[in-house]
Amino acid sequence: MVCNIIAMIIGTALTKVTKEEQAAREVLFVIPSAEKNIAEIKKTLKYSKWSAGMGAVIVIVLLFLWIVPYYMGL
Repeated sequence: MVCNIIAMIIGTALTKVTKEEQAAREVLFVIPSAEKNIAEIKKTLKYSKWSAGMGAVIVIVLLFLWIVPYYMGL
C-alpha cells in the first residue's frame, strides 16, 4: 500500500492533465436530459434508504438470533 501511495505521488508530480483530458472529464459529469426524471431519482433514493434500513435490521436480527445465543452457550 505504501508503494502504491509513493507511485501515485510520483505519477502526479511527473504528469500534467491536458486541456483535452480536462474537457473529457467534465463531459463525464454532465447528466443527460433523458436522465433528469425527478420521480425516478426520488425512487432511487428511496431504495437506497430502504436498503440501509434493511441492513440495520439484519444486523440486529443476526445479533439476537445468532451471536447472543452462541455466547450464552459458552
